[in-house]
Amino acid sequence: MLGLLIPALASADPPWPRALCHSGGGAAPVQADKESGLQPCEAYLAGRYPDLRAEESVVFAVLGDMGTGSAEQHQVAGALAAACSEARCRFVITVGDNLYDGPERVDDPRFITWFRKPYAALDMPVWLSLGNHDWYGDPAMEIEYTDVAKRMSRGPYWFMPAPMYTVPGLPPWLDLVAVDTYSIHKGYAEGVNAQRTWLERGLPQSAAAKARWTLVFGHHPHRSSGAHGDDEAVGAFFAPWLKPGVIDAFFFGHDHHQEHFAGQTAEIFIQGAGAQVRTMRFDADGRRCASPASRDCARWKALQLGFSIVTVTRDALRVDFRAVGPGAAAPVAYSWTGRR
Repeated sequence: MLGLLIPALASADPPWPRALCHSGGGAAPVQADKESGLQPCEAYLAGRYPDLRAEESVVFAVLGDMGTGSAEQHQVAGALAAACSEARCRFVITVGDNLYDGPERVDDPRFITWFRKPYAALDMPVWLSLGNHDWYGDPAMEIEYTDVAKRMSRGPYWFMPAPMYTVPGLPPWLDLVAVDTYSIHKGYAEGVNAQRTWLERGLPQSAAAKARWTLVFGHHPHRSSGAHGDDEAVGAFFAPWLKPGVIDAFFFGHDHHQEHFAGQTAEIFIQGAGAQVRTMRFDADGRRCASPASRDCARWKALQLGFSIVTVTRDALRVDFRAVGPGAAAPVAYSWTGRR
């Protein structure tokens, strides 16, 4: 069934970008990967990200579709810095479209003007994932820029060590996995097959096999009320893991609004409002949940600039959607808490 929906395309597919290091997941040993020969990302990026393995809680921000260089991007960036200072974020994750329309070389000035300058107040790692606009340039350059960023003396640190990876340095009860949904969306054989193999090795096949939160972040949502709507190829790809308790939540972008979509087995948080908003595809009630127990429907959505602050403990996951308006404040527009 999966093969019918995601065909293996010919060798004309663009190559999947090369990884800089090996990321084996939270339960994997920290050692060189025998197949690739790459050193572990923990060693490759040593000293450039916080060691949170013993922490009781982890706080991070979610940002997406932001790399425009616009006044709106700077507005959101300022509000994000203030909110992260207050909430004590330890890092930021992005859900793609980091630079419109992707860099062609590793010294592209937009890494400075559209990333380092807007987010200069964030002295922390920014763990990025690829979106379609990143692929419109050369996505390999976004990965290679990680090697540049790790040598800097101060953040924001642009970290994308591979097209798909697990964020290192987290507690044993938390896996945070970046995926390249564009390869899945387009059916690029190398990216599809590599990511399927990676997930089969790194993710449990049932809730009984794991005792941790598993959060996945990428670009194209398989359920959305936005202008792009549902991405069926991404939904088909993740179908083997869309079982209760396997993947707990997805963070996506692509659609330029904010939304909490209650998927049948996993929560779906859309945060594609880091620099611009776009009219949603469905009317206000088109996918609204009929009751608190309903699944596969929109619990909340808003057409506004913003970002999210996420707090995770061993027992609870809280997602606060922040709204960015004309002023400096970014109040909480919607909050959701789930428990294990």
